[in-house]
Amino acid sequence: MNIYITILLEFLLISSSVLLLFRFRSKIGLAPLYILLGAVQYIQAFSGTMINFKVFEKFTIYPGSVIMFCAVLFAVLLIYIKEGVSSARTLIIGIIISNFIISVLFEITYIQEFTSQNLNEAVPTSIFLINYEYFITGTIILLVDFILMVIIYQFLVSKISNLYFFLVLFLSLFLVLIFDSLAFNLILKMRSGELVNSLIGHLIGKSVSALIFSVILYLYLRFIDQEKSNVSFIANQNRDIFSIIRYRKRYLDLKVEKAQVEKKLTSQIESTLNHISDGFVSLDTNWCYTYINIKAGELVGRSPESLMGKHIWTEFPELVNDPFYKECYRASETKGTIYFENYYKPFDKWFESRVYPSEDGLAIYFTDITEKRQAETNNQMLLSLIETSDDFIGLATLEGKPVYLNAKGRQLVGLDIDEDLPNSVADFFPENYRDSILNKHFLDIHDSNKWNGEVQFKNFKTGNLIPIEMSSFLIRDNITNEPIALGNVATDITERKRTETELKKHKNNLEELVELRTSQLEKEKIKAQSADLMKSAFLATMSHELRTPMNSIIGFTGILLKEYAGPLNEEQKKQLSMVKTSGQHLLGLINDILDISKIEAGKLKVSFAPFNYLTTLEKTIDFLSPQAVKKGLVIETEITELEIIINSDERRVEQVLLNLLSNAIKFSEKGTILVKVDIIENLLVTQIIDQGIGISKKDLNKLFMPFIQLNGGLNRTHEGTGLGLAICKSLITKLGGSIHVKSKKGEGSNFTFKLPIQ
Repeated sequence: MNIYITILLEFLLISSSVLLLFRFRSKIGLAPLYILLGAVQYIQAFSGTMINFKVFEKFTIYPGSVIMFCAVLFAVLLIYIKEGVSSARTLIIGIIISNFIISVLFEITYIQEFTSQNLNEAVPTSIFLINYEYFITGTIILLVDFILMVIIYQFLVSKISNLYFFLVLFLSLFLVLIFDSLAFNLILKMRSGELVNSLIGHLIGKSVSALIFSVILYLYLRFIDQEKSNVSFIANQNRDIFSIIRYRKRYLDLKVEKAQVEKKLTSQIESTLNHISDGFVSLDTNWCYTYINIKAGELVGRSPESLMGKHIWTEFPELVNDPFYKECYRASETKGTIYFENYYKPFDKWFESRVYPSEDGLAIYFTDITEKRQAETNNQMLLSLIETSDDFIGLATLEGKPVYLNAKGRQLVGLDIDEDLPNSVADFFPENYRDSILNKHFLDIHDSNKWNGEVQFKNFKTGNLIPIEMSSFLIRDNITNEPIALGNVATDITERKRTETELKKHKNNLEELVELRTSQLEKEKIKAQSADLMKSAFLATMSHELRTPMNSIIGFTGILLKEYAGPLNEEQKKQLSMVKTSGQHLLGLINDILDISKIEAGKLKVSFAPFNYLTTLEKTIDFLSPQAVKKGLVIETEITELEIIINSDERRVEQVLLNLLSNAIKFSEKGTILVKVDIIENLLVTQIIDQGIGISKKDLNKLFMPFIQLNGGLNRTHEGTGLGLAICKSLITKLGGSIHVKSKKGEGSNFTFKLPIQ
């Protein structure tokens, strides 16, 4: 028979024997496997009688020795992977014990065989003769190989992915067998001339064996033995590699470590439970508290210490027959997890509870969801508001796929309540507008966060176009501020468009009428302005012609009163005085008419020059003092400056003072007339304050209009043209100043005018 077929059969025989005995370990135990491997280890010690052949006609290989020794490590690795280090250690011990028993039996048999022969004859070589050098060396190396293989396997498992598990198996066997070849040959062949050939032969043979046994082991673990690995062993491998030598000590260390880990784990669990956002309590089968975390104490308003060991329904009797009570009993009876929400009236709060039953009682997680429920209520109200809105309100993804449309929106575009929305918001618009929506308006929304405009919707049922005013905007996440959706609000403006059309039509008609009427008014305005100018020119001319003879009449009357023409009796003096007074009054009227005519005709001229304002004021007061004294009035002044020089028209300023002071005297029956002068922000400010009859609020706005007194009721008691204040306002404005009045009926008036100093 070919040597290679023999070797292959030997591989299959020894590996199948190991795998079959391991497979039925639950029924026959591992003792048969120990005996088999012990025998294999013992047989490989008969190296001198084994079959050998040369590779490359130079390197000697003992296939029996190589295969059997590799088979032992193959079995040890299998036991270690599936049963753990304890079983692997037991296997090694079993192999050694089996070797010892077999060696004793073989030694006894050899002695018996030897003594039964004729002592004088040469004794042939016996099959029971043991090569103890090979046997002991191989056993010691086997122990070292086991420790080394466990270390290598554990290292490779932690570094190489499960996808390459075959590589882990091969490298574990290959590296150990390389070490084994080096150790075996260096110990036994060091002084012989065949060290190199023997070493290379072992390396070749054991490399091939490592590959074959790795394939067999991988196929067995991958496709035949589907049992789950021992979890406790897996957890123990990283900590118990050298337990073959120090198993007992390590076992005790592990017990201490386990207690420490359990204590630390308990502390970590309690710390975790005290830092979670949920309340957590555990109850025993008698409904008594066995644990309460800090959050649970906060939620129920009690300290955890005060509840430990207490009966839940005794401590919280208001919960009896509450939904919480019923759900807890249901979880206890059904042994199923219960989730529910309930309202706890004493705290006015909503709680979300999860109840997990076990043989020891109940574990209950609960959290305050009052804000969540309120938010849900608010969302429901908001949704109701949106659904009842008269506007089109819709939501779409950032890509433009509609995800929501309210009832009004569906009605507007002709979609039933259960009808699917279109695939794109562009489908809501007429075809000739879709490109603009997708390529322009969408970009505008993303760039500026919103878009507003008037567009048209298409009704999906009728095909009619509906004019709308639409606002589109980005909806952003409250936390990240990243856009998450697209919002659309649209209003049907059909009626508005119809109204706008009608209004536009009427507007055109109205514009024609307005244009016609404006033309007519413009013509009438031109006529009125022309007539007004003619009137002013006439009055200016006539007033001048009248003033000349009036001055003559007043002058001649004055001469007669001074009796230059001869003595007068009392009646003549009285009549002439009346003529003079009437003449002066008429001259004043003529002067006022002349001034107002010049103002309206735009012919009033002013001449600016510096003058002492206080001197002008004093002269005016002196001139009017006799009139004031005659009525029992007192004119007082309040001046903050010793001298005030202003650049203005002195004659026109004196005319304003004379007019305002005359009015104050005319409309006052008693009290004091106060003249206050001050300089404020480079302006001359003069106030004339009287305690006269005052002016009603409704007459203040028309006080400075010409002839206003002539149309009022004051002229029946007080003489005047009603032109004085209008002239004052025009003069002050011409001089660059302003005038205003404060007055109250029956309490007097305060006329204030301001003039620039320069």
